[in-house]
Amino acid sequence: MTEENALAGENNAFRLKIECSSTCYVNEIYVATKEVAVEGSVRLVTHSIEMMRYFYAGSDNYTYVSYNKTPFIFLVGKDKFVTFRFPIAEGTEVKSILSTLIANPNQNVSLYVSADDEDYQYLYTATTGGGTPPVKQFDVPEELAEADILYVKAVSEAGQSFVYDVTLCVDKKDEASGEFEVYTGEEGSYAYNIDGTILQYTDLEERIFRTVPKGGKAIYKIDLPDEADRVQIGFYLRGEFTISVSADGVNYQPVLEAFSPVGVGTEQTVCLYDELENNDGNILYIMIEGHGDPNDPEDDNTVRIAAVNFTTAGVPDKPENTDPTDSSGGSFDYEDSESSIAGESEKDSETAESTGTGSGCLGGITPAALGAGLCMAALSVIRRKKRI
Repeated sequence: MTEENALAGENNAFRLKIECSSTCYVNEIYVATKEVAVEGSVRLVTHSIEMMRYFYAGSDNYTYVSYNKTPFIFLVGKDKFVTFRFPIAEGTEVKSILSTLIANPNQNVSLYVSADDEDYQYLYTATTGGGTPPVKQFDVPEELAEADILYVKAVSEAGQSFVYDVTLCVDKKDEASGEFEVYTGEEGSYAYNIDGTILQYTDLEERIFRTVPKGGKAIYKIDLPDEADRVQIGFYLRGEFTISVSADGVNYQPVLEAFSPVGVGTEQTVCLYDELENNDGNILYIMIEGHGDPNDPEDDNTVRIAAVNFTTAGVPDKPENTDPTDSSGGSFDYEDSESSIAGESEKDSETAESTGTGSGCLGGITPAALGAGLCMAALSVIRRKKRI
């Protein structure tokens, strides 16, 4: 709309008329007076303000609602597309792009990126779908890293396909604390490599979990202030998993191992100290891995991630004695600690168990605002129940 058409009237007043040849429904209308430049991570999901804000062009785009709860952009046939246009704020560098695309059987949908809406670079093609579409993550091509505008385009190459979400990831730096829940724009600020994780939209419960498949992993990156010499990291997870940390994104050291009963989330925290010594930039990479065997079809162990947080404030001093025994010299029993399980029912007699290497913080947290845990000398070895 310009001053030559809709804005030609007094006070820029205009009317919007919608006509239908038969019964139709108006779901949303979005009106903006200026562009909103991307300064941090932003996630577009169908029927969100963000998706309407950055929607640029499309052909025969429909909304398809899966299982009466999850909306998708529906590309109804070959060559149908949807394009998003992202003006990038000065000084902002988009590191990577996350996307969840779904194709019907024997069909496919592809994702492209461009700086001018003409010369598009191919990112990937989704050829699978169903109830567990994989999430893909791609580094922004180097020649586009400093572009003033990015265009992201999904094209149905053959038959019907769907777009669930698109996220531009912009790193946060020198953060003393932070938190995110999965499938939010905030998660994109820390997502380093979550390629191949799964959206299980057929099983959305009171909250969404990001599923790490058997043999897979999810890696998040946090950039702490230079003066930080300790950090507490909290997790809200499901399943059987190992959490490892690295200062360089290559060499990882396990710091926590735990599991929760089937259908129950577990809250865990870990305190890190040594990992920040001689750490150039005070950057930590957090890797979450499941214990499922990808070569065993009967092994259904996966790990589901709901939320992560971290803080450098209020973290106790590193324990001097890291021997995993109590003051009387006996073995420490984690079942007697203050660990808790969110949503545990009275009928569920199992408990989550944990093990760590070196010093750790093990304790209760809440999903949205993961609080301080109980710092203690973590166990180097612990009995772990087998899930039934």
